[in-house]
Amino acid sequence: MPRELKPEELRWICPAGECAFENTGDVEPLTTIVGQDRALRAIELGLNIRQPGYNLFISGIPGSGRNTALNTYLDQLAPMLPTPSDWVYVRNFVEEHRPVALELPPGSAAAFATRVEGAIAHAVEDIGRTIESEAHVARREALEKASRAERAGVTEGLDAQAREWGLRIERAGDGLLPIPVSESGELLTPQQFQELPPERRSEIEEHAAELGSRLGQVMLQMRRLDRELLEAVRKLDEETTRAAVDSIFAELAERLELSADSPARRYLSGVERDLVDQIAEIVSLDQPPQAGVPVNLEERRRRFLARYTVNVLVSNTGSGAPVVIENSASYSSLFGRAAYRPAGPVMTTDHTTIQAGSLHTANGGFLVLQAPDIFGEPAIWDALKRALRSQEIRIEALGEQARALPTQTLSPHPIPFTAKVIVVGTPGVYHYAWGIDEDFRKLFKVKADFGPDMERNAESLAHLASFVRRRVDLGKLPPFDQPAIARVIEYATLLAGHQDKLSTRFVDLADIVTEAAYWHDLRNGSPEGHVAREDVARAIEEKRYRASLYEDRMQEMIEDGTIRIRTSGEVVGQVNGLSVYQLADHSFGRPTRITARVSLGEGDFVNIERETEMSGRIHSKAFLSLVGFLQGKYGLDRPLAFTASISFEQVYDEIEGDSASSAELYALLSALADLPIRQGIAATGSVNQLGDVQAVGGVTEKVEGFFDVCAAASLDGSQGVIVPGDNARNLMVKDSVAAAVAEGRFRVWVVDSIDEGIEVLTGVPAGERGADGTFRPDSVHGRAIARIETFLQRQRELQAPPVQPEKRADKKGRKT
Repeated sequence: MPRELKPEELRWICPAGECAFENTGDVEPLTTIVGQDRALRAIELGLNIRQPGYNLFISGIPGSGRNTALNTYLDQLAPMLPTPSDWVYVRNFVEEHRPVALELPPGSAAAFATRVEGAIAHAVEDIGRTIESEAHVARREALEKASRAERAGVTEGLDAQAREWGLRIERAGDGLLPIPVSESGELLTPQQFQELPPERRSEIEEHAAELGSRLGQVMLQMRRLDRELLEAVRKLDEETTRAAVDSIFAELAERLELSADSPARRYLSGVERDLVDQIAEIVSLDQPPQAGVPVNLEERRRRFLARYTVNVLVSNTGSGAPVVIENSASYSSLFGRAAYRPAGPVMTTDHTTIQAGSLHTANGGFLVLQAPDIFGEPAIWDALKRALRSQEIRIEALGEQARALPTQTLSPHPIPFTAKVIVVGTPGVYHYAWGIDEDFRKLFKVKADFGPDMERNAESLAHLASFVRRRVDLGKLPPFDQPAIARVIEYATLLAGHQDKLSTRFVDLADIVTEAAYWHDLRNGSPEGHVAREDVARAIEEKRYRASLYEDRMQEMIEDGTIRIRTSGEVVGQVNGLSVYQLADHSFGRPTRITARVSLGEGDFVNIERETEMSGRIHSKAFLSLVGFLQGKYGLDRPLAFTASISFEQVYDEIEGDSASSAELYALLSALADLPIRQGIAATGSVNQLGDVQAVGGVTEKVEGFFDVCAAASLDGSQGVIVPGDNARNLMVKDSVAAAVAEGRFRVWVVDSIDEGIEVLTGVPAGERGADGTFRPDSVHGRAIARIETFLQRQRELQAPPVQPEKRADKKGRKT
């Protein structure tokens, strides 16, 4: 039987005895995470297993405390873990495009870079001073003098022979040429040479040719001597400078406590070799530029010394493991990048431009990411998977082919990756990623699922009161008295959508606490005193009002008749269904007029929304379920000789969900039985093929929405709402609804079956089959069957052959 709910059944009011304190001053602040035992155990497991693949996905709706819980665990765990190594990038003197990553003890990178810089400056200064010292210059000049002597010895015999033949050996470019001279030793001009007697010219030309062939061999010897001199000078410079450089870097390695085979020591050895190779460049750093050539000596020195700069990528100066929380991740902010700078017509880069990403700074610790950031950009997710699979971080440039200017690219050596990655997202994102990407299942083996609510019991009530105290302390708000805390708890029950539960949407609860304090200050004129229940109620109502513009506009259209909704009288085949509108963080209910028509036919059921492709899959399924009910109820021993159509009037968006299927069935039964439905009663609930009315969502919003429409048209005690019996504990109606029910001006029924609901709507019992399988003629089902029989009889009449008139004979005996 349908049951009318009492006012106290429409909502849960927190009893005074549940809160054994006078105000928040008597309550300890909340220091733990409440209502999420399952999620907390998962977090603890995921954070403490340090094996590959045991990364965490924190699943829950925003405001459920997932970030707070995670941060609490990280704050406790991270300081107890070892501090990870520092990392720097340095020049690769063999493959310049592949900078070398060096691992250093925690907190030592900055000192390492500073000391290397000081050693380089010292070495450059010593090299310049040593190369220009008198002793070194003297040794170099001795080598050059010896080389000149050898060169002179090579050419001495030729010079004498050339003078004897009237020639002189002169340098021309990189070679030597015999040139004719006069008896006084002056070079002959071409004209003077032509004025010589022919015999003399021929003699000189013959001697010049012979001398020229011998000069070719001499030039080979001269070039050999040049090479030997250069090599000797190079060895001298290297020998002279290496002693100074070696001592500088040996002392540096000792101060840094570097072992001989460590990567950092090998790098310093490479620096030593490169400094020796760069002696000429080092010497030129302090030399004045050539006349007319603008050169900034300071900039030239800076560019040269940059090749030895140690780029500190990660410096872990604190204690414990790092925790990096990325709230707005991009590819470069996660994986790092190598910046570019213009150099003439091209863009260049080197190891000094490498910048760390969050994976670098979180390495050895914990990296917290937001799911929309990594799944919203395929390149980020793909790169993150590679890092987790290979356990190394690679800095790779994206979109090189799309650059307008040619660029020099880097491929830095990868860095081992050991951070625990934690992704925070909603359940929908988790299930989507788990379903489409096998790697996700392997890489994120632990899910911490934060529920939207918790059981209401003495412990959870105490925790919620402690939460209010904590918000009061953090916000330096006035204390809340006991009734105010009770009202916050009731609001948590409203958000949970169940009288036996409390919401864990702590962000929303914190907002109400803050806003209630504001309304208290405004009402009281100062922050003195205690926040009262009326202040919390004002905060809740004002929050709803701020978000209810669309709701109020729809109410206006109902009141002025633009949207036709009747709340009085009776109509056949028309019922008020109820819909919930969700707009961001605000939801509200409003009635929708559902109409049904029946006519003679062959058992066809027309869902107008489905025919016009305005019906979602769930709604279409629900419609077929109610068709199954009608076929099972009326079509066992007779064909359904009618056609039925049903429509949601003045609805222009897609209809989705099954919560209106019971109302649709009520309208069809009304039309079929030709029984009017009371328009002051609205209905919600889904229906199965057996006629059971099943639970739906948003019942509180639906009851309040229809109440507002009825109240605007005047309540007379005949109006009310039918909800599924399974939804009774989901009701948390506002004060005005409960008051109207208590005064008998509004009613709420719960039903478990279509038969119970149709009786409320029509005032006529649905009827039960008797022993003979029939229904009472005056019941809803009896009337429906009688109507079907009428349709069937009419159908038989229309299908019967026409009756031929009897032929008779006229007076003459003819048949007519």
